[in-house]
Amino acid sequence: RAGTMRFERANRRSRIADLGGLAVHPDFRGGKVADTAARLFQRHLFEELGFHRVQLEIYGFNERAMRHAERSGFVREGVRRKAYWRNDEWVDGVLYGLVVEDVND
Repeated sequence: RAGTMRFERANRRSRIADLGGLAVHPDFRGGKVADTAARLFQRHLFEELGFHRVQLEIYGFNERAMRHAERSGFVREGVRRKAYWRNDEWVDGVLYGLVVEDVND
């Protein structure tokens, strides 16, 4: 196994999936395995499961994860300022989204 990914249905009527749990084993980092896996996962969620929107939130200090999200086609949509208590301080949550039209254009 190179890593993990998961999703939860956030809204059935509007067909929105929340992504989370992306983790890549250190032996596979740097080779764009996560980017390829993200694109395949997006295709599965949109084409096979019928979602219209896929979204995720990343801690504001996690630059590597934000770069990955942007390379994978996600659009930065906003910031939830000081939303999470982490490591004895408040940190931002950066919101990303992708809609089916973004990958079909």
